[in-house]
Amino acid sequence: MRGGALILAAGYSRRFGSDKRWHEMKNGESLLTNTLKLYLGAVNEVVVVLRKDDRQLAEHIQKTFKGPKTPDILFSPNSHLGMGHSISDAMAHLQCWDYLLLALGDMPNTLSKTISAIEHEIQKTRAIDTPKIVRPFYQGQKAGHPVGFTKELFTALEALQGDSGAKQIIKRNSRSLVQLKTNDDGVLWDLDKKPV
Repeated sequence: MRGGALILAAGYSRRFGSDKRWHEMKNGESLLTNTLKLYLGAVNEVVVVLRKDDRQLAEHIQKTFKGPKTPDILFSPNSHLGMGHSISDAMAHLQCWDYLLLALGDMPNTLSKTISAIEHEIQKTRAIDTPKIVRPFYQGQKAGHPVGFTKELFTALEALQGDSGAKQIIKRNSRSLVQLKTNDDGVLWDLDKKPV
C-alpha cells in the first residue's frame, strides 16, 4: 500500500499573533521544520500544504530538507476559505495513495512510534472497498492527531469546504473508526498561542 502524511500548514495563525510556522522552538528550529522532520522520520512520503503566497516558506523548506527524503510542497489556492478547502485542494494530488495520515503543522511533539502505530493499523489487511479511519485517543479518552484515512474516504476529503476539517467525515463514518489508545500526549499538543 502506498501512502504517507498530509501536513496541513496553510493556516493564518490568527490566535497566535504572528506566523507560528516560523516560531523558533527550543532546539532553534521552526515549529513547522520540527513537525516535518518528525513525519519524514516516521513515514515514507510527506506532503505539506502551504498557502498560495508562501514562496519564502517553500524555499526555506527546500533548503532545509535536502537529500533522499524531502517533503513535497503543495500550494492551496483556497486556503483563505478554511482548513476544509486546504484538504480538498491537496486531495487532487494524492489519488495514487491508498491511505493518508492527516496531520497538523503545529503538532511537532507526537512520538514517532505513535505515528508508526497509526500507519500500521491503517495498513492492516482489510476488506476491499471498506473505509477505515484510525485516530489516536490519549489514555483512551481524548481524540488527537494525526488521523488515518483509507482511499475509500478520499472523495469525501476532496469534497470538504469551510473550516471544519475532517470532523464531519469521522462523525459520518463512526462505524469505520478504530480508536488507537495511547499515552502519548503529543497527539493533543498544538501551539495556538505564543508561549509566555
